[in-house]
Amino acid sequence: MSQSGVTKSEISKLLSSSGRVPKRSLGQNFLVDQNYAKKIASIAAGAGRPVAEIGPGVGSLTVFLAERCERVTAVEKDPEIASLLTLVLESREITNVEVIVADALEVNWSELLSSRGIGRVAGNLPYNVSVPIIMKLVDEGADIEGMAFLLQKEVAERLAAKPGVRESSAVSLRLQLYFAASIATGVPATVFMPVPNVASAVLELRADPRYLDGYGREVLDGVVGAARTAFAHRRQMLRRTLSDARLAAALADSGVEETRRPESLTIEEWLAIGLALAGKERDRA
Repeated sequence: MSQSGVTKSEISKLLSSSGRVPKRSLGQNFLVDQNYAKKIASIAAGAGRPVAEIGPGVGSLTVFLAERCERVTAVEKDPEIASLLTLVLESREITNVEVIVADALEVNWSELLSSRGIGRVAGNLPYNVSVPIIMKLVDEGADIEGMAFLLQKEVAERLAAKPGVRESSAVSLRLQLYFAASIATGVPATVFMPVPNVASAVLELRADPRYLDGYGREVLDGVVGAARTAFAHRRQMLRRTLSDARLAAALADSGVEETRRPESLTIEEWLAIGLALAGKERDRA
C-alpha cells in the first residue's frame, strides 16, 4: 500500500501546534510537494538497501524513503523538529525509521554507515552547510554506493561541473575523483515552505572507484592538494600558483603546460600531476 505523503497543511499544523517557525539559521525550508518527494526518494533509494537521510525535517522525504528502503536512519539537528518527525512516523505506523538527533557535520559517518549497513545517503540539505556535509561524507563514507541531495541549484551545478570547464573547482574535482556527479532534476522554489529565494536541484552521486583503484590514495591525495593550491588563485597560470619547488617539479614532469589555468585541466591532466607528485610513472589507464 502506497504511503501517504506529508502535506503542506499537515506541516503547518505541526509547526503551529508546537509554536515553531522555520529557522533560517538551520536552513529549514520544508518540501511540501509529494510528487517531488516521491521522485527524489526514487532516485535516492536505489535497490532498497538501508539509507541515511540528512535533514529529514518533518518527514516529507522520509515517508517515501521508508516505503522504498529496508531501513532509514534519519539524522536531524533540531531536537524539536525531530520530535515532530517522530509524531509523523507514528501517525503512519512507520516502524523502519531510526531518528537520531545530531549535527551532520559532527557525526562519525564511517561508524554510523558501517554499523547499520548503509550504502546510500540522501537529504534536503541546508544551503549554508551543504558542501561541507557532502565533502565530509566523501572523506568518511568509503562504502557509500550512491547519494542524492536536494541543493541550491547553483551549488548543485558547481559540484556537477566536469574538470576542464569554467565552472569546475577544487571541490568538484575532489568529489569527482570518487563519484560520478549529475543533475537528476530541477526543483522550483514554490515546492518549499517557506519559499526560498533560489531554485533547487537534485544532485545525484554514484560511486566511481576507477580512479582510486587505478591510481591509489596517494596519487588522489596529491591531486587534491595541488588543485586546492591552484584554484586558490584560479585566474592565474599554473606556473604562478604551483610555484613551490615540489609542485613546480611535478608540474614539469606531468607534461601539463605551465601557462594553463586550473579550470582548464581535465581530470586526466590532474592525475598526471598527482602521479608526478607521487614519483610514479604515467602508465595508468
